[in-house]
Amino acid sequence: MNRSPRYLVLLLTTECNLHCAYCYREEYGPVQIMPREIAEKGLRLAAAPGHSFHVQMTGGEPCLEPELIEWTASLVRKEGWPATIGIQTNGTVLNASLIKMFKRYDIKVGVSLDGPLDFHERLRGKFSSTLRGLKLLCEQEVPFRVTCVITWQNVAAMDKLALLLGSFSTARGLALDLLVCKGNTLKSGFVSPPSPEELKNGLKKLVHALAWVNKNRSNPIKLRELESLKQAAKEGSQPHFCHASKREAMAIHPGGTIYPCAQTVGDPCFACGTVETANEENFYLLEKNSLRSEQCNDCPVSGFCPGDCPGRLYYNDVRTGRLACVMYQALWEEYVKES
Repeated sequence: MNRSPRYLVLLLTTECNLHCAYCYREEYGPVQIMPREIAEKGLRLAAAPGHSFHVQMTGGEPCLEPELIEWTASLVRKEGWPATIGIQTNGTVLNASLIKMFKRYDIKVGVSLDGPLDFHERLRGKFSSTLRGLKLLCEQEVPFRVTCVITWQNVAAMDKLALLLGSFSTARGLALDLLVCKGNTLKSGFVSPPSPEELKNGLKKLVHALAWVNKNRSNPIKLRELESLKQAAKEGSQPHFCHASKREAMAIHPGGTIYPCAQTVGDPCFACGTVETANEENFYLLEKNSLRSEQCNDCPVSGFCPGDCPGRLYYNDVRTGRLACVMYQALWEEYVKES
């Protein structure tokens, strides 16, 4: 086989200890935990060509399976594959043992945090447990980044999130994920995307708050979306939104089914065979079922705007599917002002 991903997502478990108001999960039933042989086959698919790749462990909540995390990371390191390793966690069950493991295998840590107490509690729950996890990471001097899902409910509090992160010495980054309208978002009707004006105002407050926070830090907290714009402008390039939009990603369900990205896991429309039967036909299906991003062509940053998440464009309606363009325009305008 002569093709493989540069971004491999392993969903270690479908179990989660939170009940997020916008959970994207499409399937329910008995908890599924990824067998080691499935994880290994996925890793070997990614490693086969010999180029560098990234392994992202997620779930559910992956930290509910510490032994599987360690087994996966140790295999990558033992084989000497040119891979980076990351984990996305809600932070609620982090402990000294897990953090020691992250340091041992050089696992990059991402934590989901949707705002200060009131906002995070309404959207995800167990804020105090997540906060305790962040404090443990700081105590052990482990750098981490935070990912925030932006909704109508928390968009006005993003500046407060920046101020909260400023209190953690090892916080290194903040990433913004605009809400995708699937799963619980559709079922409950409780959560919805922000309006364009709400998003612009929230981003303006966020950029100003981060600038203030970073004046007092030796290691700045970098906003992923703004950094990607700045890098693209410096290089004079127009990047893709993500690895999936370049058809370089592959997400594997605990049962072994292959999908183009984590966003599409569980959607039968995007299933592309399994790791058990992976062959060129599977990779043809992976390419066929992948979603391409669409770059904007009518905004001030169109020359290097990465466009929008292809999964979000697929699942959201026209009104909510173009908020990424609003986001990048707003961030660029604030950056130009500050420059």
